[in-house]
Amino acid sequence: MRYSIIIRLILAAATITWMASPGAEEIRNYYEEPGLHPFKDPIANLNETIDPFSGMLQLRHTDITVPGNGGLDINVNRFYLHHQDGEGQNPAYNSMYGIGWTMHFGRIVVPSNYADRVCTQSNWATSTIDNPSIEHPDGSRELLVLSPNPDAYLVTKSNWRADCVGGGVLVTSPDGTQYMMDAVASVAVAGGQIEKSWYTTAITDVYGNSIHISYQTHPMGYLLIDQVTGHKPDGSSDGRVVTFSYESVDDQNPDACLKLAEINSNGQIWQYTYELLAGFDPGYTFCGYNLTQVTMPSGHTMMTLLTLHVAARHAPRQLIWLAPVSFFLILGTVVLRYHWFVDLMVAIPFTVLALWLFRGPATRLGVALDR
Repeated sequence: MRYSIIIRLILAAATITWMASPGAEEIRNYYEEPGLHPFKDPIANLNETIDPFSGMLQLRHTDITVPGNGGLDINVNRFYLHHQDGEGQNPAYNSMYGIGWTMHFGRIVVPSNYADRVCTQSNWATSTIDNPSIEHPDGSRELLVLSPNPDAYLVTKSNWRADCVGGGVLVTSPDGTQYMMDAVASVAVAGGQIEKSWYTTAITDVYGNSIHISYQTHPMGYLLIDQVTGHKPDGSSDGRVVTFSYESVDDQNPDACLKLAEINSNGQIWQYTYELLAGFDPGYTFCGYNLTQVTMPSGHTMMTLLTLHVAARHAPRQLIWLAPVSFFLILGTVVLRYHWFVDLMVAIPFTVLALWLFRGPATRLGVALDR
């Protein structure tokens, strides 16, 4: 009798262990996941953030902001993830924006082997290992889980919701702004993992104002942001246009890496400069380039020259202090690497054009200075 009880206990323990083992394998590895968790307290300093849980470093920058109606601005965000895996290594990210850098307007991400479960989560409700996540433009991620509300499909802890619509996912923020994510592509991330992503193609606020994002498709399969446009509630353009331009590292190889060269926002140009990593072939399909500099457009030189011109004509005594200040201001834009020298040369014809176009206002300003 005693042996029978012992055998039953051993069998029961083995059964419980067997039943528990799949669950143990399905625990999400939060050290491996890219993106900062929005509900942990990170250590932040300006644009630099460190997750004390995983040791992940993230840099965030907003390169361009084009104001829009109702507060629906076009924000071109760029973020960098210095991923730390379980072995303390830092695998590189393949990106046309420089290794480690990513730029998008929001997307749904999920490991490729679970991509077919994004819109069938109700059939896989036993764990969260196959659940998709929302990656916001600033790089933070939130896990999507089945909603207890019958009117919503998937929700996050901060009340973002996602509903499958056709071949895409309609994501609604807590303030009612809707993101249509239906541009699908696969992306290689840290550790050789492949993630399938649904990128945003349209953003619409509660007033009907919208932003539309179009893409190019590289022969290797990844998406490139092509153009971002702003629209009024009636669908007509509101005049905002942001265009992305890329350059190939090898024009003879259609599969070669593409790099973001510049962004043009209604005539203002942001330029991106890279440095090839040692040991990489420039024509290799993997983008082995570090982003080294972003050159922003500025009216510093043009406005300084205009001020000097008006002062020279109507208030020459002010040049005693304006001239040295202007000289060091213009010199500083090059020395501090905010601009190339050619940018300063371009400012000269713009100064002449501005003086010709605004002859009346400039004269009236001069008269005011004389007084």
